[in-house]
Amino acid sequence: MTVEVTPDLAARFDDEEVHAVYGTASLVLHTEQVSRRLLRPHLGPRQEGVGAELWVRQEAPVAVGGQVEVVATVTDATPRRA
Repeated sequence: MTVEVTPDLAARFDDEEVHAVYGTASLVLHTEQVSRRLLRPHLGPRQEGVGAELWVRQEAPVAVGGQVEVVATVTDATPRRA
């Protein structure tokens, strides 16, 4: 998933911009979105997924105006019993 870094995605704390670069909170949001897209084909009718663990790594700062490629990897898709 490619994301253009806009000012609202910059690193912020308490509504104050800290750095004009892609923020970790935005990375987590986009990681959740791309992961959901990968999970969807494994869900049955009326099923949902529940996240248990999330690992993220930023390889380099990306300034506002740049682009980020968010990549997720499925390591297991074992059915669970309800």
